[in-house]
Amino acid sequence: MCWFALLMWGMAGAESVAARIGSAGGAGNGNLVIEVGSMKGVTQKIDRINAEFNPMVKNFNEYTNNQTKKRSININLQVAKEKALALMGSFAELGDVQSKSYSEYQNYYDSESLRQKLGIFKKYLERAISSEKPEPEIVKLLTQQIESLESQLRSSAQLDSTQALIYVTVKERGYDNNPGQTSPRDKYLLGLLSAVLALLLFFLGLLAGWIRCRKKIIADPNV
Repeated sequence: MCWFALLMWGMAGAESVAARIGSAGGAGNGNLVIEVGSMKGVTQKIDRINAEFNPMVKNFNEYTNNQTKKRSININLQVAKEKALALMGSFAELGDVQSKSYSEYQNYYDSESLRQKLGIFKKYLERAISSEKPEPEIVKLLTQQIESLESQLRSSAQLDSTQALIYVTVKERGYDNNPGQTSPRDKYLLGLLSAVLALLLFFLGLLAGWIRCRKKIIADPNV
């Protein structure tokens, strides 16, 4: 129950923040989610990208899914707006791009309040993922709330029109999966196999009935 109370508190806080929206310049905001086959060498590549574009690293978090043992890196970067798309392009070369967006917002939120809430939710998410038996629904709800707060933070305050805030997620393939979770493809194959087996049993039943009838006819031609 405490998890849901925490979520409700966060959403209520987000709504109160939204009530204080004001006008601001058109700061850039980008979001990029990348999937890689292995995290080996990824940190070094990120360091090289940061050395090239020289962004301000606002946040850097690394998580390990305790069930799948897969890793994820989340980074918030502030960079000059004219470098934003090139920066995102360099990160996109790390692996398969799952989603990519860039826009400019004319409104801002109370960024300090958002950062505080975001920090709290990330700590709880890390604890949830690292626990021996993570609850998938709790992890999902916390992740959604974090994404919502990050989206608001990207629309946020105190970034002038020359700057962009870029949020990057690099996750290892299989990071979001739970052991024992059946993929849609496997579910389809299992369903198809069940249908084939049912059909086979039906025809075997017909064959058995036909054989019984034949035996009766052979034993007693008058039947």
